[in-house]
Amino acid sequence: MRADAQRHYSQVFQPSRLYPKQHTTAEAYAFWGLIGLNVATTVAAKVGPPEVQQAILQHCRASVEAVADGRLYTLLTSSVCHTSAVHCAMNLLMLVMYRRVRPLTARELLVLYVLGGFVASCTHVAWCWWDASGPEFGLKYALNTPGLLGCSGPVAAISSYKAFLEPLGVPHLGIPLPVPVVLFTLVYCCLFVREQEYSDYSGKFGAAAFGVLAALAAVATRRRRLAWTQH
Repeated sequence: MRADAQRHYSQVFQPSRLYPKQHTTAEAYAFWGLIGLNVATTVAAKVGPPEVQQAILQHCRASVEAVADGRLYTLLTSSVCHTSAVHCAMNLLMLVMYRRVRPLTARELLVLYVLGGFVASCTHVAWCWWDASGPEFGLKYALNTPGLLGCSGPVAAISSYKAFLEPLGVPHLGIPLPVPVVLFTLVYCCLFVREQEYSDYSGKFGAAAFGVLAALAAVATRRRRLAWTQH
């Protein structure tokens, strides 16, 4: 009788059902990997030796001068480094706040991050060239324009992607923040960071436009659905 009761109890009470194991997802690896990469390069740029700081500015800053010198890879590397700790913290905070709004797969996150950063760099370089010289003067006055450094472009792309799909969603920072993501994204894109070595005032809008186009493509291919009404 006792053995039957124990057998019945073991069949009904299964701790694994009450406390399932939490498995780290591919998206979590990608997300925290990007966070760690930005933090590591920013720390190196702030406290590293002068040679490291100079190397970061040379190989991670997208500018007209860098493209003219053939350093086209800076159009990608500019998205993973900051020289301002405040700028880095603000960008990474945006990624954290938006993570629970329309959660992304690892592939979506990486594609939006990489291509968003590339589009931001291209937009920034093109705007600086056009604003300083244009076709009339070529590169005569554009070589001294500021560069783009930081993940503002990828953040703008990811934010606008999510804001287009679910404009009334709310960002989370431990608790939900009572501000719709569409308004949060607009304010973020309008906050220009302009310092001695870099600027992000033009790259954000190019990346934001890319994010909206990516969202439209996701809806058109039925990989995502719009949620324009509050649940």
